[in-house]
Amino acid sequence: MPSPLPLWVRLNLWYLVASNVFPGVWAAFWPHDFYTFFPHFGLGLRWVATDGPYNEHLIRDVGAFFLSMSVLPLLALLRPQLVAVRAVPFGLLLFNGLHLVYHVSHLHMVTPVNRYTSISALIGSLVLTLTLWLAPANPTIPRRQ
Repeated sequence: MPSPLPLWVRLNLWYLVASNVFPGVWAAFWPHDFYTFFPHFGLGLRWVATDGPYNEHLIRDVGAFFLSMSVLPLLALLRPQLVAVRAVPFGLLLFNGLHLVYHVSHLHMVTPVNRYTSISALIGSLVLTLTLWLAPANPTIPRRQ
């Protein structure tokens, strides 16, 4: 059965799942590597270690938070009748907005390359989350009997 959600909404939701699962798994299960290397990708980027001493508890909590935030868009994809697509921004806008505000106010702590890459990634997530406000309010979804 085809999804009742438009393709752009499904792609947006999948991006939000991945962008939360990736750092979530890394931070929750390999906290020191996350602290030292995130987001790395072989480009020498460092977004976490420049901000103070390592704290395993805090990094693991951040990982758990990212993983928990991946559940909302995933449920909207898998069971749109259970979680309305428009509910996803409620959960993610606050996090993405506050996360961006923190990084913008601490740009002096990182190199220019890290400034532009981290802010671009955060703005991208915020914009994609905001576009979900354009999703259909009530897509035609067959109800389970």
